[in-house]
Amino acid sequence: SVRDVQDVSGDIRQELKNRSTKATQLDGRLQTKLNELASDVKDLEASARESLAEVDRVSDLLMEQVLTRRLELETTIHRIKQEKLVKCNEMQQKVVEAKSALSSSTTKIEAVLKEYDYDVLESAANVARELEGASKKSNTALQQKRLIA
Repeated sequence: SVRDVQDVSGDIRQELKNRSTKATQLDGRLQTKLNELASDVKDLEASARESLAEVDRVSDLLMEQVLTRRLELETTIHRIKQEKLVKCNEMQQKVVEAKSALSSSTTKIEAVLKEYDYDVLESAANVARELEGASKKSNTALQQKRLIA
């Protein structure tokens, strides 16, 4: 009976020793796995930082390209507006010159027609007024185009 207790006690000690050894081995393996996982996490963090830095670089380049293109477009729009304004001014000047020439011609025609019959004079004056009206309409249309441009 003492011997049985000693045998059982020895068996228990051996079992505890075996379990302690297994626990130590498991603890070592767990620690190794934790170290590997920590290393993997550090690698992933470094990779993520590199990826974010690349995204920032690409984003900066794209923004620079967008701003450059916008400046080019604004410059082109301004140039086109200036060209249209110059053309409108030239057309308006031509209309003013044509109106002046027409007015001068009308005055000359009226002077010449004073020598002729009153009916002929009246008809010529009506034609001259119609021409002046057409000139005014043309001038008004050009001014509207200039305002639009």
